[in-house]
Amino acid sequence: MRTWQSKALHFDIHGRITIRVDAKAPSATQLQSMLACFATDTERSADIVVDAGPEPMPDAGLLEHELAYTGNSVRFQADRVQIVRDAEQWRIHGPGELLTSVVPVLDVAMVGRGAGMIHAATMAYRGHAIALPAAGGPVRRAPPPS
Repeated sequence: MRTWQSKALHFDIHGRITIRVDAKAPSATQLQSMLACFATDTERSADIVVDAGPEPMPDAGLLEHELAYTGNSVRFQADRVQIVRDAEQWRIHGPGELLTSVVPVLDVAMVGRGAGMIHAATMAYRGHAIALPAAGGPVRRAPPPS
């Protein structure tokens, strides 16, 4: 495990999962915006660490040109994203957009702590909460009328 040396952004997801994002990582601005409601000044040991620099993967197996893998890590070659899992934390490394890697890791980490995430709208109706699940992916707009 590497030591943390640069300034970081800290997020606390409902007291269950903590995330530390290297403030200099290319994805920091995007993650800061997406996780803004969970931002905290409290520095704690992070369950998920996000930064730009990959970890060495000696003796990694290769799956053609698609990915390299070890017992606890995978590097997706085309996306230049590495995900490492050990007993203490998840580490996500890459030089570009990492939100699409952080969200599924955050989801599995939350499930491991007894909570799950859904993409949904919520509303209250007659004293009850209603969740309206939504599909993921890009928003598709109907074509304009002709």
